[in-house]
Amino acid sequence: MDDTVDKTLMIQFSMEGPVCYLSQRETLTMWGRCLARVGVNMSFSQGFNPHPKISLPLPRSVGVEGDEELLRVGLSDDADLAEDVPYQLNQQLPQGCRVRKTERFDKKIGCQPVSILYVLSPWPRWWQNGLSQRLAQCRTTIQSTESYVVFRRGPKHKTGRKVDIGAYFQSLEWSDGKIYVRCRFTPEGTVRTEEVLGRLGLERGDLVRPVLRTKIEWRMQ
Repeated sequence: MDDTVDKTLMIQFSMEGPVCYLSQRETLTMWGRCLARVGVNMSFSQGFNPHPKISLPLPRSVGVEGDEELLRVGLSDDADLAEDVPYQLNQQLPQGCRVRKTERFDKKIGCQPVSILYVLSPWPRWWQNGLSQRLAQCRTTIQSTESYVVFRRGPKHKTGRKVDIGAYFQSLEWSDGKIYVRCRFTPEGTVRTEEVLGRLGLERGDLVRPVLRTKIEWRMQ
C-alpha cells in the first residue's frame, strides 16, 4: 500500500467450489468491482491508469480453497462504511465466495502470516493402500525437523534451485478420512501447496476435493 493511505479495511472471506480456480489477478478484479458496486470509497494509485489499492496478503494457489482468506483495502480519507457492508458485498460476490467478517482501522495496517493449516481429503482407496502407515513415517521426520530438499523451478528462462522445506512443517495429523498439515512461515518463505502434497506422496488428482487452507494465524503490524 502507498504511504498516503491512512485507513484500512480488512475483509475475511471464503473461496470454495469453482470460484477457487480464479487466479490472483482475477480475484483482485472481482473484489475491485464488488467494492465499487456497493459504494466503498477506496483509495487509488496515482498516475495515468489509477487502480484501487487492494491486496491479498497471502494469495492462494489456483485450485485451492480457503475459508479464512484476507483482503486488505485502502480507504480514502472520506470513506464512510455502512454497517451492512458485509451483506451488501455478499449480494454482489459470485457463488462460493462469501464475506465472513470485516474490520476497519483508522490507520495503515500491514499483516504477515505466521502459520497455516492445510486440509487434504484423499480418495478412500489411498487409505486402503497403506496411507496411514506412510503418514506415520512422514510425521516422524517432521517431528525430528529432518531436512527435506525439493527442487523449485524458476520462472521462464530462469534456473530453478534446491530448497530445504523441512523447517516449514510444524505438525501432521489425520482422522475421519482427512489429513491436517500445519505449516509455518519464516523470513525465507514457506512451503508451497504442491510441496505439501509431494511430501505426503500425493497429487491433486488423488483428492476427493480441492486442498483447503484454513486457520491462518496473522501478525498485524
